[in-house]
Amino acid sequence: MEEKKAAILAEIPRLRRYARALLRDRDAADDLVQDSLERALVRMDNWRTGESPRRWLFTIMHHLFIDQVRKVNRRGEAAMLPLDTTEALATPAIQTESVASREIVDALQAISPDRRAALVLVAIEGFSYAEAATILRKGQTLDVAWLTKFLGENGYGRAETVMEPGEFAVRGGLFDLFPPGTTEPLRLDLFGDTLESIRSFDPMSQRSTGSRDEVVLLPVSEVLLTPESIERFRSGYRELFGNVSGEDMLYEAVSAGQRHVGVEHWLPLFHDHMETLLDYCPGAVVTADHEATEAFNARYELIADYYDARQKTGAKGGMTGGADYKPVPPERLYMKPSEWERLLDGHTVAQFSTFDSAPGAVNAIDLGGRRHEGFAQARTAQGVNLFDKVAEHVKAANAAGRRIVVAGYTDGSTTRLQHLLQEHGATTPVLAADFAMVQALPAGVVAIVIWPLEHGFVLDGLEVIGEEDILGDRLSRPAKKRRPSERFIAEASALSDGDLVVHREHGVGRYEGLVTLEIQNARHDCLRLTYEGGDKLFVPVENIDV
Repeated sequence: MEEKKAAILAEIPRLRRYARALLRDRDAADDLVQDSLERALVRMDNWRTGESPRRWLFTIMHHLFIDQVRKVNRRGEAAMLPLDTTEALATPAIQTESVASREIVDALQAISPDRRAALVLVAIEGFSYAEAATILRKGQTLDVAWLTKFLGENGYGRAETVMEPGEFAVRGGLFDLFPPGTTEPLRLDLFGDTLESIRSFDPMSQRSTGSRDEVVLLPVSEVLLTPESIERFRSGYRELFGNVSGEDMLYEAVSAGQRHVGVEHWLPLFHDHMETLLDYCPGAVVTADHEATEAFNARYELIADYYDARQKTGAKGGMTGGADYKPVPPERLYMKPSEWERLLDGHTVAQFSTFDSAPGAVNAIDLGGRRHEGFAQARTAQGVNLFDKVAEHVKAANAAGRRIVVAGYTDGSTTRLQHLLQEHGATTPVLAADFAMVQALPAGVVAIVIWPLEHGFVLDGLEVIGEEDILGDRLSRPAKKRRPSERFIAEASALSDGDLVVHREHGVGRYEGLVTLEIQNARHDCLRLTYEGGDKLFVPVENIDV
């Protein structure tokens, strides 16, 4: 016990520095330190053996600080008192350092209290981001109103019964939530404002499956409905679309702190700037196949096409004039192909190609692979059993020292291939979940895997036989030619009230105009069709081809 007390006392200078970074008032900071120490000494039994005293104490102070901000309306901000140089600096401060320190502390005070606390933990106190995340621990004081607000701001949705990730429910002293990163939802059992237990439970039966000492709460959505992000959205929305007049459900919902269906389409308006995956992986090696650029351009073309179609329908973005969908310009939400090329300049890029490299090409690695020849001749030859030929080929390849992998498209097709090969004398095929399992198989054993390959290939020591190499081309419907988005609108506008139309599934009906339906706070333009007996069918305009 005395050792624990000594460890707590040794952290007082760091606690004081943290408190003064959070608060402008020196006396208030000292009071926060005192309250934190008192609570730590009273609840010393909650300090688990082997746990860092620093992290435990900072968690206590963090929650006390948030409690104070939440419960107390400050009477006024005291004058800024800079940190004592003896506490903050290892060497005497010079004038420029002192000015910089004041500017940093001023900047900290400009952000919201909960984010200020997390930023100080990471940037000043050296905690990792995981350690600075919102952590709920058994035995701590917890305000349900604050937790409900926090979850709403970070993308969680309230539900009657928690079934899916990102949901939460409050029932008396029980608080159910399903944070991202956990395999099961969690049940917080409160006695007053004390968190007595944290239990995981089965979402189907609602029965407890285990207990935990803590839970880390991470955001569910990239759209955070904090006061700062809401104000940023409102300002950006007016800048893009002008002053809001009349009914605009999206603007009104976000302004009220409510999550609107499809709000992610306006994600850039909630942030100062957008980031890419490579911003989080600055040293990553980027690999793609030789058709990646064409796919990128085609996707961006499709996005721009739909944006133009929305713009052509009028300022309000809907055919009936009632919808409030105002699209964000594509360049705000997506990267242009040219931007992608610039982003790759600072990365090592590898491109996979089925073609031979040019003679003398530098930075080209030939893997020595070739496409599998397949069994087309055996499929068409008279009096030849296809799977006998495949089994013979497998035995010959094994004798040559090559590992054989047979790849199918689906679970069902791999099972059929396994049985057929076994019936025709191939070494007992084994279903493998991944390539690591394939490599672990004894030599001479055929592996069956689910890999959606059009054709197999041959490398030194490895031969992959695709489903189509054995059975021939899969039956597939030709892809429909993509129609421009404005065609939906033009075709709907060509109809007149009373026209007879034919629905693919419901038959002949009478067209009675366009209507706008509101579904989960989102508006959809639909064709209204009437059938015998007064039955009505509403068909979304984007499905007009049915």
